[in-house]
Amino acid sequence: MTDHVAAGTDSRKALPALELVGVRKTYGEVAALHEISLSVAEGALLFLLGPSGCGKTTTLRIVAGFIRQDAGQVRIRGESVDGVPPERRNLGMVFQNYALFPHMTVFQNVAFGLRMRRIPADAVRERVRRALDLVRLGGMEERYPRALSGGQQQRVALARAIVIEPKLLLLDEPLSNLDLKLREEMRSEIRALQKALGITTIFVTHDQEEAITMADEIVVMNQGRIIQSGAPTALYDRPANRFVAHFIGESNLESGKVQAAVGPAMWRVDAGGLSVLATGAGRWQPGDAVAVAVRPEKIRLAPVTPGGGAEAPNTFAGVVEECIFRGALRRYRVRLRHGRVWSVDEPSTSGTPALPASATVRVQWRPEDCLVVPDS
Repeated sequence: MTDHVAAGTDSRKALPALELVGVRKTYGEVAALHEISLSVAEGALLFLLGPSGCGKTTTLRIVAGFIRQDAGQVRIRGESVDGVPPERRNLGMVFQNYALFPHMTVFQNVAFGLRMRRIPADAVRERVRRALDLVRLGGMEERYPRALSGGQQQRVALARAIVIEPKLLLLDEPLSNLDLKLREEMRSEIRALQKALGITTIFVTHDQEEAITMADEIVVMNQGRIIQSGAPTALYDRPANRFVAHFIGESNLESGKVQAAVGPAMWRVDAGGLSVLATGAGRWQPGDAVAVAVRPEKIRLAPVTPGGGAEAPNTFAGVVEECIFRGALRRYRVRLRHGRVWSVDEPSTSGTPALPASATVRVQWRPEDCLVVPDS
């Protein structure tokens, strides 16, 4: 058998930067992690995403060596680090509260890890200078943390993490203490810095927008388990179940039962009194419990016109309850005939006037934009 390898590449498969194999952690009778396994490619920006208590920070701290797992193995570039203390794993970490030393200057904070490694003084000065230039803090070496803004403190913490040239960069909700505008700016800066340096990075967050806009890959966790992983677009367009559809972006979700298969990967579902056509890759039988999910931006509104002829699939009457201005979007809240209120987004720049409250409308979406998923 012949392997087809692109010219100029190594025929050996590159080792993952990080592997977790069957990692389990319990606290008394509470399972924080249920034997999770994942693999992170070299140079990737991977997000651990989930609600509070899902196990994402526990996972990060096990990788860092701050917590010892009860079972399973952690490998960095193919080598097990089980039993290796944190200071010998050569990992950079940025904490939620930055954890800067208040009695040290910016230079001293960034240089701390290098000095602990007994790097020569000339090399320390040069590496600290480069790191501070990368995070746009050149010239602030003699300032103390109390004289810095929140965004500047966060950059110092980043510089301190990258200056040691770590095997992995671990970020534990580093943007949660920043205001919205600064948080959005720092998202772009962190991603650009990570790509420029090529450091494999694990980023913990509960903010799905943060994950969608920054990640190469997202691992969605809940109750100590990995529910789904993949590229942001894959998780958004094809969530594995109701939980992921709810947690990644926004969806109108309805529990229901399968009525019949109507074609390849196409199903008719009774969704809370709405008979809808939906797409899904499951192998369901009539009567199976499922959920349908429709993104607000996939729905179209139109005025009701008498004698309009036959309706297209997934077309229902509704009444506008409110219209919320959201900058580039209008968010309509529309009560459908089964009594529930759905969200519908349309561009506020469409040129059409906003529909008033109590307007009667037709609500419509394509079957391929309606996903049927396990109701869990």
